[in-house]
Amino acid sequence: MKLPGWKRAGDAPVYDHDSGVRVHTTGLCRMPSGEFVWGNRWPESRRLERFVRIHGGNRKRGVMGWALDVFFRSEA
Repeated sequence: MKLPGWKRAGDAPVYDHDSGVRVHTTGLCRMPSGEFVWGNRWPESRRLERFVRIHGGNRKRGVMGWALDVFFRSEA
């Protein structure tokens, strides 16, 4: 089960959101502006793992939630 607004982009574990955010389940996120955010570097790794825990340990849903959080933090 994916979060609302997400669709799979091809055969790889890459997902696109309606907002223009693209995320890979390893934790690489591309913003609509073209900026990349890597979720495996501190302090983002801490935020990413928090979202995985919030989503019951499901990495895919956790990464999707984290990517939207990164997007909305960059918009503020």
